[in-house]
Amino acid sequence: MSSTSVLVLALSDAHEAKRVAAGITIMGHAVRLIIMTPNLPDPVEAAVQYRNLKLAGITPETTVPELADRMVPVDGAGLAAAIAEAT
Repeated sequence: MSSTSVLVLALSDAHEAKRVAAGITIMGHAVRLIIMTPNLPDPVEAAVQYRNLKLAGITPETTVPELADRMVPVDGAGLAAAIAEAT
């Protein structure tokens, strides 16, 4: 079975997007998560989510400048490339 490349974009609910991204990896898909909202869950809940993402092999990315110190920053060109690469 070939692996599918899935892109999860968190447009408004970063909490749910993180859960979805981690869950999709169960099927063996390569998953990329890009957070596009500054609205993040409380720090305790976020720590659990980031642990789950790490276990799933997902490094969260962001288009939000205020989050660039906690996640890998992605500019407009990088976002366009991520969308084009998802299959």
